[in-house]
Amino acid sequence: MLSVPKVFSEPLPASLASEAKSKFTLANEVLSSLPDVIVVPGYIAVTGSSLLTPFSQDLDLLICDNGKLERVACEVSTDKEVHITITDKPAGLSFPVYDLVLIKRPRRPIIPINEPEKLAPHSTVRVDDDLSSFLSARMRSLGDLDVYPACVYCTDMIPQRRGLLKADGNSVEIITDEDEVIAFASDITARHPSCLTLTAEVWWVDGTWMVADCLWWNATKVAELPFPWRLSFAQKISDALVIPLVKWRVIWSPKEAPKPPFILQDSQAVYDAGRIVMLSNKASKAKEVVQ
Repeated sequence: MLSVPKVFSEPLPASLASEAKSKFTLANEVLSSLPDVIVVPGYIAVTGSSLLTPFSQDLDLLICDNGKLERVACEVSTDKEVHITITDKPAGLSFPVYDLVLIKRPRRPIIPINEPEKLAPHSTVRVDDDLSSFLSARMRSLGDLDVYPACVYCTDMIPQRRGLLKADGNSVEIITDEDEVIAFASDITARHPSCLTLTAEVWWVDGTWMVADCLWWNATKVAELPFPWRLSFAQKISDALVIPLVKWRVIWSPKEAPKPPFILQDSQAVYDAGRIVMLSNKASKAKEVVQ
């Protein structure tokens, strides 16, 4: 694709002249068969903290293609399989054939869409002797997807209150499920300079706020990722804000599940899919659970 500067730095010997001529003839035919102009719409996008704050120190660009640059390859040739190699030091016979010209796309003004952020719903299931059957059926359904391991996460940390923690630079606040706004003192930019904005779900457990999940990290909508990914971002938030992380356990077998009450989180579920609060029918009231 982007190719090579110099192909023969010295004159060819007479014995190779005929062979070289045939190669150049074939090369001309190949180059002439390629399209004169290739347009791949929206190939480069801007993302990251530069879209969120004027204090960003960098500019993040996305190449909207896979590692094989297949969006470009399919435009170069439709009847032959195209192999693309990325290198700054070409070797062997090659000819420059395309110049890279980036043209800014015409677009309408960006109109912000206010999507209200809500806490993930908690539903309640009461089980006793049928707990193992319930978990087995749920884990089998996860395994059918063949994307992530058939496991679930659980915690016996039952929140008395829940809320959304939102941070923007040096400003951090918690909006509880009762619409109370609580200011939270933390210099997040000093501890984690790469994080300029974030939204996390926090739980009030035994007299302290704890990070349970993550919705946004800068311009990344973490809420649309499976739970193991969200949990890794939640750990980063816990470290940045110096507040504890809810202790989630990964369960590979129903036999490993704790006794109710506990909260169940599917490994493959996105944030809005919610969680299940597992309660016992035998216990009259184990703990107060926030719905």
